Amino acid sequence: MRSKKLIITLVLITVFGFIAFFGYQIINNKINDNPTADSVNDSTDRSISGSGNDSDTSVSIPDSVDPSSIKPYTTIIDTETFKIRELDGSYIITLYAIINRPDQSDQYYDQLKQYKQDSLDYLSKQGVDVNKVKIQYEPEEATNL
Repeated sequence: MRSKKLIITLVLITVFGFIAFFGYQIINNKINDNPTADSVNDSTDRSISGSGNDSDTSVSIPDSVDPSSIKPYTTIIDTETFKIRELDGSYIITLYAIINRPDQSDQYYDQLKQYKQDSLDYLSKQGVDVNKVKIQYEPEEATNL
C-alpha cells in the first residue's frame, strides 16, 4: 500500500515536471521568436562602427540613408535624463523631459531646466568650460532656459 502511494507520487511529480519544463520552453520560444527590426528589414544594410566611448558597437544603416548625413559623434554619457555627444569640440545635449498632456507644460519646462543644469554640471565636472564651448540642445526650446 505504501509503495503504491510512493509510485503515484513519483509519477505525479514527473508529469508536473514535464509540464513545467515544456511550458517554459514554449513560453521562452515565443519570446525569442518575436521579429526584430533587423529580421523584418529586407533591404541590404550597411554598417558603421561606433567611435565613441561605447564598446565596439555596430549600427545597421538602411540603403535609403545618405552616408554623408552620418556624423561620427562620440557619446560622452547617456543617462535616463540626458545624453551628451561630442563632435569636433562642440557638444550636443539631448534632454529627455517628458510631456504627456498640454496642461503639463510647466512641469515639462521645469524638467528641461533641471536636466539641462544636470548635464552642464556633468560637463563642468569633466573639465569642460561650458561658457566657452558650442552647445546645441535637443529639444531646441532648452537653449534659452
